[in-house]
Amino acid sequence: MAVITMACPKGGAGKTTLAMVLAGELVQAGRTVTVIDGDPNTPFKNWKTIRGCHRRMKIRSEITEDTIIDEIEAGKEESDLVVVDLEGSAGLMVTYAITRSDLVLVPIQGSVLDRDQGIRAVRLIRRNEKALERTIPFTIVGTRTNTAVQGRTQKHTFQEMVDAGLDFLGSQLIEREAYRAIFSFGGTLHDLRPEQVGGLANAKENAAALTFDVLQRLPKKRKAARKSVSAKLKPVAKGRAA
Repeated sequence: MAVITMACPKGGAGKTTLAMVLAGELVQAGRTVTVIDGDPNTPFKNWKTIRGCHRRMKIRSEITEDTIIDEIEAGKEESDLVVVDLEGSAGLMVTYAITRSDLVLVPIQGSVLDRDQGIRAVRLIRRNEKALERTIPFTIVGTRTNTAVQGRTQKHTFQEMVDAGLDFLGSQLIEREAYRAIFSFGGTLHDLRPEQVGGLANAKENAAALTFDVLQRLPKKRKAARKSVSAKLKPVAKGRAA
């Protein structure tokens, strides 16, 4: 089964939110998902205590560098897809997760600091490629972006990554109140109600489009893991907002 890992040495880059959005969309599309809660702050474990967990989602927490490989392998046995959320570092746990990944997502916000830390993550991926003598697919994902007004710094930062020849995901994780509300109310994006948070329809549209684009980045050998989910997400993705 496919393993999708969030990796960026910078804390607050959007790894956990990105992992949550992806996991929520995948179970909504009918797939089983195991989330590896590799952040020492155990955000998924804390989230689960609010209202439980979707029946198609499993959470594996209290992860260490000694156990992460076994946890990922166990996740592959029990679910269609494994989503790995990691701490903001470039330590051994991150390295081990990258070596087991079919796709690595490198979330960055529109700042020079995020750009530099994103490049650190790319270098780590490429060092692992050399060690393993195989390609590890990865893509940069813009997070907490604004659809109405994109600042010059953000535009310049993202364009620099593209100019450097790095793959940059077409969809971005747009700044939405609904994404923060997930961690307040529990459940997934699809469990929230309009009276709890505004802009819910736009958030769902963004989440579906982003997940669709992520699945297209999975290597061909993981075609089965992405095909049925993509089919369900595609109609929403086509209608996404700019």
